[in-house]
Amino acid sequence: MLARLGRTPFVLTFRAPMRTWRPHRDETWEDPGLERWSQCALVGLLAISISAVTAHAHAQQTIFNVPNADVLEKGKVYLEEDDLWRPRDPNFAVFTARGVYGFGGHVEAGVNVGGFTTPGRSIPVATPNVKWQPWSSERLSVTTGVSGLFFLRGSKDGNPAALGYAHVAGKIGAGTRVTAGGYWASSGYAALAVQKGALAGIEQKIGGNWTFAADWFSGRNGLGYLTSGLIWGSAPWTVYGGYSVKNADSRGNAALVEFGFTF
Repeated sequence: MLARLGRTPFVLTFRAPMRTWRPHRDETWEDPGLERWSQCALVGLLAISISAVTAHAHAQQTIFNVPNADVLEKGKVYLEEDDLWRPRDPNFAVFTARGVYGFGGHVEAGVNVGGFTTPGRSIPVATPNVKWQPWSSERLSVTTGVSGLFFLRGSKDGNPAALGYAHVAGKIGAGTRVTAGGYWASSGYAALAVQKGALAGIEQKIGGNWTFAADWFSGRNGLGYLTSGLIWGSAPWTVYGGYSVKNADSRGNAALVEFGFTF
């Protein structure tokens, strides 16, 4: 899906959501309790899918974390590298790579590989995803997609999970596009329990190669972020810079930089 969702799942931050379940900073990844292992891994995973969540979700093209209403043309390839930094104590960085391919028929698919964090112990994951646009016109489009979440070291880190979404995007005036829809995430993708809610986004061209953009997932979970910032694009390069604010918990806020290349 996330060129980023996964910008997958915005998810967004890797350790920030985990603080919801692990309030003590000195707890280690080697905690012998299986339940605690599952909580940390599953909740943290989200940041890689969607951000990276993010911021950050999620390998399809996205606004920041919400999949956008663009689909790669047949034969086109999009590659992206995401860097997420959380400046507040405990501070850390998360790195994700993604690739997307246009299959034609208004379908693109790809995969994110992430979960690489410093400082701390990485939990590598892969997030394959598909985006499909069943209907579109000059002004409106309907887009849907699905993303899977898989732990590369197997069940010792967590169990597979999935995310599905659908949205409508419309162009308003000159250079403005508004997106609104909803999502559903199985247990382990954004939180321990099944999650569902709204998603939204806006893209506004502001001159030259620059666009102001913002997107949002509802919910107090690993997807629940408002991310806003600037996008610079000059074929074949795209650069994203934004800041993610976690719903109802400023401890999860993080800065996001992404570099994309299309060929």
